[in-house]
Amino acid sequence: MEKKRYKKYIKNGIAISVLLNVCFLIADLFNIPSHFFDMSVLNLDLVNILVSNTVIIVMFWITYCLIDHRNVEKDNNQRKIANVVLIESYDKCIEMLELFANKKALEKAAANCDFDKLTFQDPVMQWYLNSPFEFDEMISEFAKNGIITADEYKEYLDLKKKYKAHINKSIVFFDRENLSYGIIYDIKKTRQRVLASV
Repeated sequence: MEKKRYKKYIKNGIAISVLLNVCFLIADLFNIPSHFFDMSVLNLDLVNILVSNTVIIVMFWITYCLIDHRNVEKDNNQRKIANVVLIESYDKCIEMLELFANKKALEKAAANCDFDKLTFQDPVMQWYLNSPFEFDEMISEFAKNGIITADEYKEYLDLKKKYKAHINKSIVFFDRENLSYGIIYDIKKTRQRVLASV
């Protein structure tokens, strides 16, 4: 719909330019201006410069509108993509937290981890900690490019930190009571805010 509208503007701009040129040609052929005023006082070089400048300004304006429209569309599209990846990350966090709220799943996850290694050395533990954040680099790029605000990015990083701390603590102390409702609530609230901005 938008492309058709801009094509219409371009066609109208070209039609008006052609029409003006035809009118100037007819006026010149039949010497119409001399019927209304003394042509000897008219500076034709100045008229040519004015007409040329007008055409250049109109073409510049049309080009600017097209480029600006494309940039706005591109920014809107990037913002929608940023929202999609943020929501996807939050959904995966909620899914993992709800999974680890189940005592048996938590015991199985703990059995798969190697507690003789440090957290960053254990690939299974790293998977549990990082699986919801597969779009982390993309989200960082969106923040650098101003597609998401600094506050949104800070909130994402805070939730990521809370999620990792909670999962790590839940797996290491799997035999204790697991209270993941608070962090699930925080993530769901943030997810709703992102969803509302789509």
